[in-house]
Amino acid sequence: LPVILTVRSAKERGSVSTRRKLSDGERLEIFKACIPIADAVDVEYLSPVRCEVVSSARKSGKAVVLSYHNFGGTPRDKALFKLAECMSGAGADVLKIACFAVEPSDSMRLLKLCKDWKKTPMAAMAMGEHGYIARLAGPAAGSRLNYGWVDKPSAPGQMHIKDVARLVRSADALKR
Repeated sequence: LPVILTVRSAKERGSVSTRRKLSDGERLEIFKACIPIADAVDVEYLSPVRCEVVSSARKSGKAVVLSYHNFGGTPRDKALFKLAECMSGAGADVLKIACFAVEPSDSMRLLKLCKDWKKTPMAAMAMGEHGYIARLAGPAAGSRLNYGWVDKPSAPGQMHIKDVARLVRSADALKR
């Protein structure tokens, strides 16, 4: 399976399992040490280490996922499209936009963004109770990635890896 390297910042709910927050310098050291053994790198669009991580990934011929996480809500349509434009222009091979769905319409707006976006491959997902539909329907809207948990979820509304695998198999079977 492909390996996607990420060292998530504490601001975006990273370092949960390490029991301590990693500084940006520590995160950058880990990224640089591990990029050679990864297939792709996932770094936050708003991270102060983004440019250095993207540069290191490019030098090593690795794909770059730029990610944006909003645990407070989902921006309006215009702001989502502007965000996608900026992320695409910042060197992303894949955009990952994950937002908390306060209401079901938030999930629908993320799915619409994913379906309508044509410039760069995208993964759009919604977190929370109202986000489940976006995780289920994401592949049909063109979302390129989905995340599942093994021991415990890392985001609200995340599915167990067995459910994600079942979903992917079902979607593949429908395509045939």
